[in-house]
Amino acid sequence: MAMATKRGLEDELPFPRQGSSETRTASKSNISPSSRSRANSQGILSQNDSKFPRPGNNGNLGPTCTNSSSFAPDASIVLIGIRGTGKSSLAIIASSALGFRVIDADRHFFQITGLSRAAFNARHGVREYRRRELQIMRSVLLDNQIRCVITCGPGSVQGEGQNLLVEYSKTHPVINILRDTDEIQRYLSSWDKKTISDLVELTAPSYRASSGFEFYNISESPSYGLEELAVSKYPPTLTLKNLQQDFLQFVYKVIKQPSCNYEIEAGDPISSIAPESKQYTYALEIQFSALMSFGTELRDLKSTADAIEFVVDLPLFSHGKSTFCSSVANNISRQFYLIRRYTQIPIIFHVPPIKSHLHITSRVIDADQIEAAYLELLRFGLRLSPEYLSIDITCNDQRIRDVIATRCSTKVIGHFCDTEPGPDGWVSHDRKQKLRLAEELGCDLVRICQEAASMLDNISLQRFVHEIKTSKLATQPLIAYNTGPLGRMSCWQNPTLTPVTNSLLRSLDPRGSSNWLLTIQEAQNALYASFTLDKMYFGVLGANVSSSLSPAMHNAAYRFCGMPHEYKIFQYSSLKEMEHVFRDPYFGGASITAPFKREMTLFVDYMSAEARVIGAVNTLVPLRAKTLASLLDRSQAGPIVAFYGECTDWIGIHTCASRNLSPVNTVNERTTALVLGAGGMARAAVYALIRLGVRNILIHNRTLKKAQEVANHFTDWSSRDATTGSISDWDAFVKTVANGASHFERRPDIEVVKSLNDTPQFSTSPTIIISTLPGHNAGQSIPINNTIPSSWISSQTGGVVLELAYTPLQTPLLQQFSAESHRGWIVVNGLQVLPEYGAPQFELFTGRKAPRQLMSAAAMSGYEEQQNH
Repeated sequence: MAMATKRGLEDELPFPRQGSSETRTASKSNISPSSRSRANSQGILSQNDSKFPRPGNNGNLGPTCTNSSSFAPDASIVLIGIRGTGKSSLAIIASSALGFRVIDADRHFFQITGLSRAAFNARHGVREYRRRELQIMRSVLLDNQIRCVITCGPGSVQGEGQNLLVEYSKTHPVINILRDTDEIQRYLSSWDKKTISDLVELTAPSYRASSGFEFYNISESPSYGLEELAVSKYPPTLTLKNLQQDFLQFVYKVIKQPSCNYEIEAGDPISSIAPESKQYTYALEIQFSALMSFGTELRDLKSTADAIEFVVDLPLFSHGKSTFCSSVANNISRQFYLIRRYTQIPIIFHVPPIKSHLHITSRVIDADQIEAAYLELLRFGLRLSPEYLSIDITCNDQRIRDVIATRCSTKVIGHFCDTEPGPDGWVSHDRKQKLRLAEELGCDLVRICQEAASMLDNISLQRFVHEIKTSKLATQPLIAYNTGPLGRMSCWQNPTLTPVTNSLLRSLDPRGSSNWLLTIQEAQNALYASFTLDKMYFGVLGANVSSSLSPAMHNAAYRFCGMPHEYKIFQYSSLKEMEHVFRDPYFGGASITAPFKREMTLFVDYMSAEARVIGAVNTLVPLRAKTLASLLDRSQAGPIVAFYGECTDWIGIHTCASRNLSPVNTVNERTTALVLGAGGMARAAVYALIRLGVRNILIHNRTLKKAQEVANHFTDWSSRDATTGSISDWDAFVKTVANGASHFERRPDIEVVKSLNDTPQFSTSPTIIISTLPGHNAGQSIPINNTIPSSWISSQTGGVVLELAYTPLQTPLLQQFSAESHRGWIVVNGLQVLPEYGAPQFELFTGRKAPRQLMSAAAMSGYEEQQNH
């Protein structure tokens, strides 16, 4: 066993061990200048093809690109890392979502040579093995430059192999994969943790020097990271679901490609708008040092922040030596992806400006060294592909430009913190110069702050902001506030990405260094108390809504967010009875239910493309100006001049289906779905399936004519009249609604099932089943029997069943499929779907991020209260 372990370790090292005939120069970050000449002498590289051509969108090879900040959408992706980090699983995840082929370099080596790497090395010696490995690696990279996910073994980052990857990374994403030692040890059972830990430390420089990006494979927790109401334990089929979500989110940012397949974005218009373009957005500050002590508590971090500011608050030097090493980098990477896993909101990567390090660092380290170390840490942050990166604009201009040039999709915040502002800080000419400098450097946002010495500093700040806005000196969004206890007034007045904290973070800050930060609730309370924002009222509108759970959900969310709003019940038999509400300057919006969803499409002035295609509106938003831009002006009273209509029904269905669809059932060309029912919710369900990428959709309803009407609504694209507000053809649908996603090239096949006793029409069994039927027939208490024959549940990988009705909570259909959980079926009840309709409505009404877990809990509590009565 010891010999096997040793041999495995030798195979995993990207360079020979000490004492071998070769040196470990490849482990250094700087590549040896002689490496390329050695490769040329061996015939591996030629003078004309030392760089890899850039793939084009159509598969043709275009000109060489040396800017690693931009890749073609079809560029192949390379995954590197030691064994046990999950490269193979990640390759399959990316392959399924992008439609790329998987190329395993180890398997390819065996196919070419007939020997494994270890066997070839033993038979032919290390020199011939290195030469042959490099030759095969080069052919793998050169011959598979588009639409592939390539997993490389340890030899890829040694010697000239590292050179190949560095060149390749200029036109292709090369991603270093890391994982917890415990998880690697579970995979490499013959290795002990100390050996693995040493290996990770030893190889980290080579892997980082060979890659442009970094992904940390966070181990799955026994408790699911997303809210659940009916599932009491973690479904085995969702073991890789969180990983799938994390990695695809990362990959889409790296390649700057819109989410595709089941990940096509589902949300209201406001949710897709960047935080800096909305009013009163917040960034929750989380310090790296704090994460070290409470990382596992992130899953309980309930916040409605618009972003997380990940503050890497570590000294750059200690006792004259740099503190940024491989183990620290690994830790930063891990904490970053823990934040990503448990918050799922944009992340700002922030390192305190270099001036703060000058005050605490030994004098033997000069300012230039500190600046170089600071920028090195920022470059590392860009490897993680955060949504935002803040950079101190007092650094050397060219160094800043060099960092920004490699940012990929990350937005850059030009940061200036004036530590010695003096009495005229905000009125000094230097402040305006800093704005111009940030723009010249290519920053996307500007952030300026100083510690308040008196309350007058807050007034000076407001004058500064007003002058900048009226004179239009800055084209980028401006974040400006005072720090410290006396600066809190300026924080709640700042409209963009204000730094905030919460009770959990306050309790974990023993020094109280950030106690001056407001919570979101405190900031919101101040805005309403100062009459900057107005108390509004909302409601649910329908003919029979007395038992609606929406008031419980929305009112709980208002209280949690520090808003004084009220959500009511509007039970009317006609829209005319609502005229007094529609004219009220304090009316903020309404959730629309039967029988007004179709009628509301004729009432509104503006309607989303999704609502038009579905032909229904379930969310009404009043506008105070006759432009769609006024959708952003929430919680401000005034005369209503227009109305906007949205349909969030499909969003709830889409969210629950994609969340609970196991990775093995990722939507592809063969995926089949079955919809039960043919009412308005059935149309929303079919639309959600189309947006998921499902191409084979079956509809069954007791009344065949109604089922056919739903099918025709989505299949007869060419004959539908655009003047009526419908999408006139499939191409227009793809362009308008689906962002032109390539996987919508084939129109969906939508067919009506006359009888469930018939054999399924498509070759694959359904893996998505959605029941839109009511829980009971009108006037009856006996639940509708919506079970289906066993011939329809023959999927070998199970699937997901969505039940939209929640009275009763456990319908016959859910009972049927709960018994099939051992076969991979996951059930989602109506109370899990309901908050996913309501959360986007809350965001449309208020402009604030919805507290989804809280709304889910409020819905369940309201349901239980109704049942007890």
